[in-house]
Amino acid sequence: MKLPNGFGSVSKVDRKNLRNKWIARVTVETTIDDQGKRHQKKKTLGYFATQAEALQALTDYNERKGDTNLEYKDLLFSDLWEQWQDTKKVQALKPDTIKGYEFSYKLIPDKIKNKKFVEIKFLDLQNMINELLGNRKGYQSVRKVKNCLSQLYRYAINADIISKNYAEGLDIGKSPKKSQALIFTDEQIDRLWKLFYDQKEDTRLTIEIMLMLIYNGCRISEFLNLKVEDINIEERYFNITDSKTEAGIRKVPIAEKVSNIYESILNERQSGYFLINPNNNKKFSYANFRDSYWDQLIDRLGWDKNLTPHNCRKTCISLLTKADVRPTYIKLIVGHEGALDLTEKTYTYVDFEELLTAINKI
Repeated sequence: MKLPNGFGSVSKVDRKNLRNKWIARVTVETTIDDQGKRHQKKKTLGYFATQAEALQALTDYNERKGDTNLEYKDLLFSDLWEQWQDTKKVQALKPDTIKGYEFSYKLIPDKIKNKKFVEIKFLDLQNMINELLGNRKGYQSVRKVKNCLSQLYRYAINADIISKNYAEGLDIGKSPKKSQALIFTDEQIDRLWKLFYDQKEDTRLTIEIMLMLIYNGCRISEFLNLKVEDINIEERYFNITDSKTEAGIRKVPIAEKVSNIYESILNERQSGYFLINPNNNKKFSYANFRDSYWDQLIDRLGWDKNLTPHNCRKTCISLLTKADVRPTYIKLIVGHEGALDLTEKTYTYVDFEELLTAINKI
């Protein structure tokens, strides 16, 4: 059977013990030596039981080849990621967003990073997602990986490297416990306090941050950006000056139960960021805190991998609600995105001492 030039070839192999005797091959490179002689480097697609199966494999290969730009056939996933991160569009994003990309990239295994991008197929990515969901990270982290991959593929499509966005079809399942917010149980909080008093240095800082978050309701980004000068330990409050919402700019009461934790950290530094990564003496990035501290402790304790720093905020709201704290006070303490409705804004004046009393109820 005569096939089109450049399409590849199918031939029968005459070997006695060979079960699949039909071989499909394609030319991947052609060179010409100094004498003008052509040399072809061929790639074997596989051995098949019938000629029809071999022809189908050859057809499938050529269809896939049409989806990629051969100019980029040797470009690794890791190289493309770096190109994308260096674009003006990405560099113009907020630092926390870029750090989120860095966090997602760390979750991608080397077998994907070191593979040629045009050779990565849907099943490669789906198997990676399945492994992350089953063995390593929580749902929200995997969702971020999928979103990053989708944006990377859009960049590759715009750059004429490929024509399909495999990431858009990835199945990450449904968010677990969507109908019921995942929070720390009373038993888990009690265990954190027990570990805190055990004075284990290797986990102490992580436990301290967990407890402070549970008793202040802050977003993790707000808390990691907190500076020493924002804290007034004598009057038991700190100021959030950088938040994702207008309602997030607020005065947060420090619960008496955790005030000694704030004091011990403040005694170690006079200025700069309140929380410092002891590994490099710099401000914590979210990615580093999750990867090197939070996730490791959650794994060690054998707790649900879907517990994230954001669940401390949900836990605080739940504890305040259980303690019969007025919804208005809860909104003011945690800087709720919905914040105060018109009636609350117009007719409610809340003395800060009332918020301090409220947070001390949990």
